Amino acid sequence: MNMELKAELIMAVSDYECEERQEWNRGVDFRAIDSKSDVKTLFRVITEPKTRSGVVGIDGVRRMAKKTEQEEYAKGFLISNRFSKAAKKEIGRKRIKIVSEGIMPEFSLQKTHLKMRDRIGNLYGITCGHVPEKESDCEGLLDDHYTCRIRLISDNAAFHLELGWISFLQNGFAGLLAMNSQMSKQDTQWNN
Repeated sequence: MNMELKAELIMAVSDYECEERQEWNRGVDFRAIDSKSDVKTLFRVITEPKTRSGVVGIDGVRRMAKKTEQEEYAKGFLISNRFSKAAKKEIGRKRIKIVSEGIMPEFSLQKTHLKMRDRIGNLYGITCGHVPEKESDCEGLLDDHYTCRIRLISDNAAFHLELGWISFLQNGFAGLLAMNSQMSKQDTQWNN
């Protein structure tokens, strides 16, 4: 899963609404609001760290901390593939959490699945015009062959929930977010 999708996944599961997406030379910033508490949060995705090794260092953490203070964010998530030990230590002193290849916030399996079901319903509405009320109403599975990616992810999600496989559930959710993003881009192109 790419780092930008991780940011979108965290926002979707944690009830953040993205208010602004801003690209910059080394990544993307998302300004988000917690839909329950109106807390302003910065999600910074670093896609191209300054170091040759691809590791985000202490300077990256300090730059983000400065931005969160200047723009009065209550907290922030710094997201990249890898972080130096010094960067991880500096994070402990700030209102910033890191997310990387191996570090992801803890999410309840049930909450992740519930949010995923909501997104599946939205995508069914966009692609099919309605949400199937029962399995037989969905034409995405014919003769034990999936013809619809949404139906495949939906069926897999139920299986992953049953077995308690949170990482597989999150990967499926990320796939839905990518599909949703792609559909939004296509819709924008059609309207222009």
